[in-house]
Amino acid sequence: MGQLSVLCVTVVKEVEHLTDSGSSSVRPIPQASVVPYRQLGDATEVCLITSRRKKRWIFPKGTALERTGLIESALKAAMEEAGLIGQVTGETLGCYKRLKEGVLNEVSVFLMEVERTEAAWLDQGLRQRRWVPLDEARRLLVKPELQDMRGRAIMRIGESSSATK
Repeated sequence: MGQLSVLCVTVVKEVEHLTDSGSSSVRPIPQASVVPYRQLGDATEVCLITSRRKKRWIFPKGTALERTGLIESALKAAMEEAGLIGQVTGETLGCYKRLKEGVLNEVSVFLMEVERTEAAWLDQGLRQRRWVPLDEARRLLVKPELQDMRGRAIMRIGESSSATK
């Protein structure tokens, strides 16, 4: 898939504290995420899952393993965390950095067109899964970086549907 051009959105409040403490050589842990979507007639829905601890609505995300790469890691996270099978469409939507439990993560986010939703999946007992219209996703997603990726996904989906008309 060619060279990825990634525009990173930094969750400034949390990351600035880390870099101001004199630890400028912190190497972020790569993670991969998808914004899973499906078309139902003229409507577009995205799939959200709950986080394990705080039960906030999020997109599927997992640690990127060097041997599999970002896209494969993102698709694996979608399958394990939400029971979703599909394909990444286009290049990355972007990335963001997040400090979680003292560890800096850099999350690359991809748009995923869902082809199938499994009835049973690995994290089923740990997470809820919900398909929602795009406007409801705006209300449910509380983290600004997830809101941003939702907006980028809307733009990408709109561009691809315009191209096919």
